[in-house]
Amino acid sequence: MAGLPSLSPALPVAILAWRIRALLRRFETLHAVSPDSAVSLDELNVRNSVIFRRFVKRGVIGKVGEDRYYLDRDRQQEWMKVRRKRAVVVVTVIGVIVFFLWRTGALGF
Repeated sequence: MAGLPSLSPALPVAILAWRIRALLRRFETLHAVSPDSAVSLDELNVRNSVIFRRFVKRGVIGKVGEDRYYLDRDRQQEWMKVRRKRAVVVVTVIGVIVFFLWRTGALGF
């Protein structure tokens, strides 16, 4: 398929999105959605990865004591809202750039 762009740059993004969904789904499956129902990493069967630590830092995953964690649904909703807004901005900016490149003839079609 000559002339079509490669989808390989999207692969890392897709893998990251899949890992994030799997992590958050694990909390939901174990009903660890409040400080009272917090579970350990062993119970979650997840490792203390960069993604996990970022969610703890942002408060999406709450920490109780030394090693018990839960999903803060309110913070998760806020995080998702911000993420959607960013996606809309990125897609809009890319669309505007492509439009102007097309209008100037720089795209070649």
